[in-house]
Amino acid sequence: MARPLMDLTCKDVVFHFGDKECAAFEALKAAFTCAPVLQYPDQDRKFRLKTDASKFTVRGVISVKCEDGEFRPVAYMSHSMTLPERNYPIHDKEMLAIIKATEAWRHYLEATPYAFEIYTDHHNLTYFTKSQNLSKHQARWQMWMTRFNYSLIYKKGTQMHVADPLSRRSDYYVSSSEDNKDQTLLNPVSIKLIDVTDQTYEEHQSLITDFHDTPVAGHKGVKATFNALRKHYTWKGMKEQIQTDVKHCQKCQQSKVSNQKTSGSLLPLPVPKGP
Repeated sequence: MARPLMDLTCKDVVFHFGDKECAAFEALKAAFTCAPVLQYPDQDRKFRLKTDASKFTVRGVISVKCEDGEFRPVAYMSHSMTLPERNYPIHDKEMLAIIKATEAWRHYLEATPYAFEIYTDHHNLTYFTKSQNLSKHQARWQMWMTRFNYSLIYKKGTQMHVADPLSRRSDYYVSSSEDNKDQTLLNPVSIKLIDVTDQTYEEHQSLITDFHDTPVAGHKGVKATFNALRKHYTWKGMKEQIQTDVKHCQKCQQSKVSNQKTSGSLLPLPVPKGP
């Protein structure tokens, strides 16, 4: 529903509030001012989460157990994935849906005295219930989930009739087919890096001269000269040799003013008159 408005906040997008954006704004106002039939989140009753993920969104619904024993919805959640999240494998996307849902309703789930249920249609999430070599973001998720008392339950997608339709809305769809096209896996500059450790000191000095003393180089400082040179060459002791060369460069010493404060004069301490 809010996708046309969210697209206006993206980088390098010209702000144009047209008919599509106006319709989305009016739809949001209507959604906020209407009162759907939802249950009150009673902390003394059991909660249940149902989550699901697709190629471009994660979504979930939190329900509470009513007096008649039935679970009825309290709130809905739908989150559009970022570009890196769209590249996650399917089990990470399903786990991301659980993370987003628990973040959205943390204030309910941490306060309840009962263990809540998490329904998912991805059976491989039980993989995370055993000892594994986790990636960095999986380790962060593991730390996050330790604060909750829950049980993970597998349900077929045909039985997830509440959470699953939230991913089928066309206005949430963002094509991921173009995400990884025309991308460079390795920096071509790094591929051209040449190890010249076997060359002589004079040959190393010639390279430093090319990257520091020439008019194009502009007599940069140690850091700038080192960063420019290491894009193409490397040798043992390169930074130390660059520091020595820049420190003894005559033009740099004549034209560059020191940014250090002038040392003060040494004054003798007064002789004490007593102990």
